[in-house]
Amino acid sequence: MREVIGQKTFDDGLFKQHFLSKIPQQVQALLVSFQNNAVDELAASADRILELTKSNAEVFPVKEKPQTTRMT
Repeated sequence: MREVIGQKTFDDGLFKQHFLSKIPQQVQALLVSFQNNAVDELAASADRILELTKSNAEVFPVKEKPQTTRMT
């Protein structure tokens, strides 16, 4: 992100708040304990969390075929 904005100065606190607001809530919840870390460290941690949870996030719904009862 810093590469995108170049040499411009910005408020780290505001930047961190904006960054955290853009990531999934479950990742935000995990990063709460690291809130004093630099934004770069938070971003690296968020990337690792997303990589680890990505495979688990791809869940497909399964529809159960209704059972039919036979009347004999």
